[in-house]
Amino acid sequence: MKLDFTNSELQYPLPGFPRLIRCQRIILWEEIGRDSRKLSTSSLLLRQSFPRWSGKLVISYIQLENKVQFSALKKQESEHLPLKLLLARHLWGVDQSNGFTPYIDHWRSMGYEALEGSSRTVLDASLLRRTLKREKFGWIAQVFSNMFVPGGTVQQHLLSLRSQIDECFEAEPLFFNCHSGSDAWSGAEAEDFYGAVLEMEKEIGVALSHETHRARYFANPWNTREILNRFPELKLTCDLSHWVCIAERLLQDCNDIIDLCAAHCHHIHARVGYEEGPQVPDPRAPEWSAHLEAHEAWWSKIWNAQQARGFQSSSLTPEFGPPPYLHTAPYTQQPVADLNSICDWMAQRERDRFHARGGTVRDARGN
Repeated sequence: MKLDFTNSELQYPLPGFPRLIRCQRIILWEEIGRDSRKLSTSSLLLRQSFPRWSGKLVISYIQLENKVQFSALKKQESEHLPLKLLLARHLWGVDQSNGFTPYIDHWRSMGYEALEGSSRTVLDASLLRRTLKREKFGWIAQVFSNMFVPGGTVQQHLLSLRSQIDECFEAEPLFFNCHSGSDAWSGAEAEDFYGAVLEMEKEIGVALSHETHRARYFANPWNTREILNRFPELKLTCDLSHWVCIAERLLQDCNDIIDLCAAHCHHIHARVGYEEGPQVPDPRAPEWSAHLEAHEAWWSKIWNAQQARGFQSSSLTPEFGPPPYLHTAPYTQQPVADLNSICDWMAQRERDRFHARGGTVRDARGN
């Protein structure tokens, strides 16, 4: 589909608020096989209609000459504007005994423009909120349905998720990264849960992105496929390192599922897993090059899918974790590599790869 605007007047208010585009004339080309149709109108009102901070742009109204009204995804911007990258630094494994001040300058120098973490797992949630506001970092809020208690009913998970979400609004999160559902559920229970979660997302007006994580319903590719096919509006945080561990292979037989996930991906956790664990000892080591390349191919596929869907930006967290995720030497328990160095190396590497494909780096509020 190609949209050709003439005599356009564009208005850009603050991020997260509607943008109006008024056009005196529009030409719409709709490709159907080898055939195409040319439609024109005398006036057009396009309205940006999306949950706060999610950035999903749709055409909400088109008046055709024959008075037919319809809606369609607006993809024209993605053809002309480069996708932008938002790098986030996670708080998992960060020593917070002296607050966040010792890290701010370094994080900023590495290009991180957002922090990712849970207000329930940091030492001081109030300090986190003050830091976000003072340093003008965006926040990707992590929430955990039923926290880390195995099992649980659908209702317990929904109540737990909502209570954590409500706690976060004061700090205006960019979106929520959700560890959601239980790997012990039936398909029917999962459908009940994710159907209710989508209604919750519409109500709160902030994107809920569900992580592919062990112990959760999206712990494996096959459960995930069934739910995504059932709920096409669902958003994913793709951490495919978990699937490599769960499936005990580099997902060579899951290309169709990865394509489906790319079409739903809202956020990337850039960690490299292997057949026996969710985190290689050191992704810089040559013995893990094949695993690194496999994960990077998936992330590139996600970027391409986001570009095609009209995303203005893509967010990525190099989410390598501390011990026991980070391997340690026997007896001494000394880490085999420096966690901060690994995270920074991965952030810079993916930033460079993103630039090489023609993308740019943005800040946390969309500039």
